Amino acid sequence: MSSNKSNNVIQWKRYPITVEHCDTIISGVIEYWSKDYKVILSDPTYAESKITHMMVIAPARYTTPLDKSSVDHIKNVDIVCQSKEKLKQLFDENFY
Repeated sequence: MSSNKSNNVIQWKRYPITVEHCDTIISGVIEYWSKDYKVILSDPTYAESKITHMMVIAPARYTTPLDKSSVDHIKNVDIVCQSKEKLKQLFDENFY
């Protein structure tokens, strides 16, 4: 009997972010699904943050403007502002 593992694959989403910091335009992407996310700085250098995890038991999910639908009894936690701050931190840690 063969098993179909594709049903268990988490579909990560990508949301682009750009911010001005220290007179420099920096850009990257948020990679996320409802319970985990990380920030990737892509320009003017490359760096990745650690994954931030939300406990599966929590009745909440990470969201960006890509997530237009709501889910009953689940709180949406917008991660865009936090991710822009992480993007700036990655820049400071890896560019200078």
